[in-house]
Amino acid sequence: MGFLSNLFGGSEESFVKKHVNRILNKYAQKELRDESFHALAQKATPASIYGLLQRFTYDHPESIVDENEKYKVIALLESLGEESVGEPLRRYLKEQNQVSMALIALESIEGPEETEAEIMRQLAQADPSDSWSTERKLQLINHLDNYDAIEDPSTLFVFLDDVNDDVIFRCIDILEKSLQKSEELRNQIRERLVQQLAHEDTSARIRARILDLSIQCKWYVGDLRKELEEKLPDGYFFDKRGHIKVRERS
Repeated sequence: MGFLSNLFGGSEESFVKKHVNRILNKYAQKELRDESFHALAQKATPASIYGLLQRFTYDHPESIVDENEKYKVIALLESLGEESVGEPLRRYLKEQNQVSMALIALESIEGPEETEAEIMRQLAQADPSDSWSTERKLQLINHLDNYDAIEDPSTLFVFLDDVNDDVIFRCIDILEKSLQKSEELRNQIRERLVQQLAHEDTSARIRARILDLSIQCKWYVGDLRKELEEKLPDGYFFDKRGHIKVRERS
């Protein structure tokens, strides 16, 4: 109850608490849960919409029920429209860790361009040193994979120093897709990734990912041979011309 008390206030507090408690109770009767979804949507206040969004914070043990209910929430949000949903949806994205369905909702209501921009705004406020928010960062970055290339992926550069290798790996995936945008952007991405190769804290897994990309893109990193030679993951080596090569994997 303490959690909900901090979320909601004013005359509608008891109404919102009642229905949020129901949708957070995965073992409540389906009919009661369905009633609460619609009650929160019909109330259509920022607090009730934020309460409705709480359904995205957990997975129901029955996968079909889970999927149906989450898409029911999205349909209700769509019926309310951008003007009503925009503020509580952005608040949810900022405050909660389970954001993948909220991003699907945002894209359905406001479109891919605004969703991409909102993801970059959320990431700009995120902390690469915060291990507690790893899942949130991953879900934000993973959603970017829905787009052909990011207009300005420079916000992702800071996450190449994230405490979690999965976050770094996924950032590299997104940056690779953005290499097609412009020569200036290609040079920026190349420079930042090549710098990452020489960092002391870069793991073998991340080095291998960047080295594979450098081989694919024919990036010359021979000028870093002294810094890199003893840090190369197994199977990678410099040839006589200073080009990175990789031995065939069995």
